Amino acid sequence: MDAFAAALDGAAFVSLMAANNETGVIQPLREAAALARDHGVPVHSDAIQAAGKIPIDVRELGVDLLSLSAHKFHGPKGVGALFVRNGLRFEPWLHGGGQESGRRSGTENTAGIVGMGAAAEWMMSHSGEAMASLRDAFEKTVLTGVSGVTANGDPCHRLPNTSHLSFDQCDSAGLLILLDEAGVACSAGSACMTGKQRPSHVQLAMGIPEERAKSSLRFSFSRLGTMDEALSAAAAVVKAVGKLRRVQGAGVGPVMIYTP
Repeated sequence: MDAFAAALDGAAFVSLMAANNETGVIQPLREAAALARDHGVPVHSDAIQAAGKIPIDVRELGVDLLSLSAHKFHGPKGVGALFVRNGLRFEPWLHGGGQESGRRSGTENTAGIVGMGAAAEWMMSHSGEAMASLRDAFEKTVLTGVSGVTANGDPCHRLPNTSHLSFDQCDSAGLLILLDEAGVACSAGSACMTGKQRPSHVQLAMGIPEERAKSSLRFSFSRLGTMDEALSAAAAVVKAVGKLRRVQGAGVGPVMIYTP
């Protein structure tokens, strides 16, 4: 927060995630927005990762703009929402028909909008505790089933659906292949990092060593998931880590993991 306060001097605009899309760590958005307001700087929040997982109240947060995407809370892909505080003026990127009160021209995706609203209502009727219980059971099984595993990020101030783990003596690419064969879908980083052959800048900024960052995987859970699925996934992770460590410990190159 001290670094953020210093960066506000001379700033014209601030954009902050509500929660990180790799570790699930919830950012101190309310405190940051209050600081920015003291400096007269408008604040936008990318709340796409947080929507549907934790309560979001634009008044309580004190933000001027906030963006959401329906696909992150079981709505249709290709539709989202932008909250704009009354009285805030900005120049739109798309001009023409004047839709959305002149803020974004183009025919509205009515079916997508209705689907997003229905998904939002459904998510509001379900608490995040169910997702947290799946995540916690998954993590407990993995952490007790295999040594050298580190849970990254704040254990309390994080989204209830996200688990970010590092595995000693393993590379994330190898684990991804083994887990894919086992029917477990996870990722080595955010969608923004897809195809990039370097450690996550998020993890490096957190002070995580490069080797550990290269062994990290992100697991996400849903309100539609079951405890059996979470525990089965955890068992598959334990098995995959053991297999990869045996292969690499025997001096066999990682290419061998491509063979079932």
